[in-house]
Amino acid sequence: MLKIVLSSAMMAALSTAALLNTSTQYDGDQRLIQNRVMLQQAIISRFAETGAMPAKIESAWFPNQQMPIHPDCPATVPLLEIVNEPNQEDPENFLLDESSAGAYWYNMANGMLRARVCDDPDLPAADRYLLINYMN
Repeated sequence: MLKIVLSSAMMAALSTAALLNTSTQYDGDQRLIQNRVMLQQAIISRFAETGAMPAKIESAWFPNQQMPIHPDCPATVPLLEIVNEPNQEDPENFLLDESSAGAYWYNMANGMLRARVCDDPDLPAADRYLLINYMN
């Protein structure tokens, strides 16, 4: 049986709206967090229904049959990169740019979902790291 362990931050995001109202510094953060939480909730719901992580995320699972977008996703980048790596919890690269395989990274082997963030050259590396952790 596959066991899901959610971090305390993820539990807070899934159970309350508090996390959705904490960001004031970066444009789009609130919507990105909200959309990431919606995607994660859909994954958890499918797991609860079937006992297995979904192999894909379907737009039919969301209101108006539309998957939550990534507010910073370039038009040429797919919404999702889906991998099947049981021991991998994070993408190799958290930065979102034209070369990204997806704005969100989803590992169907273990249910991990990560949001990539834009590489802002004006943002110090330490702050970029904090932003990546905040979003994920």
